[in-house]
Amino acid sequence: LDSLPFPARHLRRHKYNDHLSIDKEWERDVISMSRGCWGRCSFCCEPSMSGGHQRFRSPENVMGELLEIASFHNGRPLYIFATDPNFIGSTKRIERLCDLLHEHELDMRFSVLVRADSIVRNPRLIKKMCENGILNYEVGIESPIDEDLKNMQKGITLEMQKRAIEILRSNGAWAGGTFVIGLPNQTEEEIMAFPLYAKEIGLTGAAFSIATPFPGAELYKDLEKGGFIVERDWTKYDEM
Repeated sequence: LDSLPFPARHLRRHKYNDHLSIDKEWERDVISMSRGCWGRCSFCCEPSMSGGHQRFRSPENVMGELLEIASFHNGRPLYIFATDPNFIGSTKRIERLCDLLHEHELDMRFSVLVRADSIVRNPRLIKKMCENGILNYEVGIESPIDEDLKNMQKGITLEMQKRAIEILRSNGAWAGGTFVIGLPNQTEEEIMAFPLYAKEIGLTGAAFSIATPFPGAELYKDLEKGGFIVERDWTKYDEM
């Protein structure tokens, strides 16, 4: 991936904005540090798109783009959203990136997408990430129902969910979580309890999306076999 050129940000016709944020003086940008994910979640399109593999840019290459982003924004404070679906897919690379961020002292705050098990297994790395501006986390909680987690092949436990949020909060991070509603066998009563669980485990923000059977995903294959796919207008497959 290092062979790819950096995005031509000077060709943008509009700035990135976050209308919900109170930090209006901070500008925004995005970066992709890797592609794919090694997770096998049955509801996700990543396993079919990437074959369960994750490819990475080198930390030095990523740092080169971050320096270019800083210059593009004339050194203003920045929120950077990393699009990687599995940001801590390689702990060694993130460790090195943190060293480079510390060296350059850029005025940036990062928002990343992470797995609960990666947080639990790497508490020391999380501390280092937070110390270097990686402070906004969106954790794939998915469901507070143990059977859901097993059926979706998520590879995490309810205890991991809770421990992950504890680690983030103890390091001063913003701990957001995402949930999937409408998975097979979920009841209305169970779904209505999701926000209560989000508060219970200490999330500082939560988002709830509708289970969407993307073509190629295991969820799609299972529902197709049962004759449950009744809509094939792909523009409606937006998780909302």
